[in-house]
Amino acid sequence: MTATTTATAGSTAPRNCGGAATTGTASSRATTVAELEYVALACRCLIGAVFLISAVSKVRDRSSREAFARTLSALVPAVGSVRLGYLVVAVELLIAIAVALPVTAVWGLGAAAGALMAFSAALWLALRRSVTVSCGCFGWSDTPVSRVHLVRNAVLVASALAGATTHVVAGDTTLLPGGVVVAVGAALVVFIGVVFTDDLASLFAPASPPARS
Repeated sequence: MTATTTATAGSTAPRNCGGAATTGTASSRATTVAELEYVALACRCLIGAVFLISAVSKVRDRSSREAFARTLSALVPAVGSVRLGYLVVAVELLIAIAVALPVTAVWGLGAAAGALMAFSAALWLALRRSVTVSCGCFGWSDTPVSRVHLVRNAVLVASALAGATTHVVAGDTTLLPGGVVVAVGAALVVFIGVVFTDDLASLFAPASPPARS
């Protein structure tokens, strides 16, 4: 009887160890998936803020509207600048709202990626045609379009796609306040870099040699 009991206990131990390992692996995967939702939140905050500020800055006063109309006329001369301007602002506002809502966040981020790629195509064509025009993205910079703006848009496209992907993978996950603060803070840092791209580019641009007399 004693031998039988010992053998049974010995055969049970590996099973318990295996169950513990499986539980630990499942818990680790759940933690990783939950962390992805913080990435999605950061991307949503970044994209939503960028599109909201972009839309508001274009229509905040008469001079901003006129400057944006001139930009559109130079970038897309075949299309009426006024109607296209209203369409662009409306799309940007809709994207900002969609990204803010968890139910429509994936669709909003996908639309943001598509809109950014369309904007990038217009900027690229302007560079190909050697058109000197400001980007007009945020309404207060007169810096001509350059490759820096294409890089900035590429970063935003990557952020939108990353946000959509991680939001789908993570699903409905309960977020902790500390993680939310970190995610929003990270989004704010990138947002400042995006909004002040022209200033940062001019700050780190190599100094031009002095003109010879």
